[in-house]
Amino acid sequence: MSITLELTQHDITKTQAISMTSSHRRKNGFTKGFQVLDNNFKALAIYKEYWAGHTCYVVLWFYGKNGFSCSASAKGGGYDKPSGAVSSALYNAGFKFNTSVGGAGAEVSNQAILQVVRKINNFRSNKKLHIVSVHE
Repeated sequence: MSITLELTQHDITKTQAISMTSSHRRKNGFTKGFQVLDNNFKALAIYKEYWAGHTCYVVLWFYGKNGFSCSASAKGGGYDKPSGAVSSALYNAGFKFNTSVGGAGAEVSNQAILQVVRKINNFRSNKKLHIVSVHE
């Protein structure tokens, strides 16, 4: 299933004021991560996912002229927790989308991250970006 995700609103004042919650950065429990790269292998974003019990922690770093970092956690049951944490982190940083990101799964949350990279770097929607897995 393919969903066309669009960034509908960006409150730059929230992005400038956001800071990563240090409690979301874990020393243990790293499960996966990825980088968003351009064609020159320049890192534009980093995603890291940590688990502690039934709680998912997501930390995001965005690079560029308007770079920032954000983080969030998600717990509970019955939905995709990593996308829930991505949704919360991006919402707290001032980004809103035309469809729900939280609970929608990795494909949708990855699209949201790519949209933010494009927005903060003033890239056209057809700019080729690459997602590459990372290991800690």
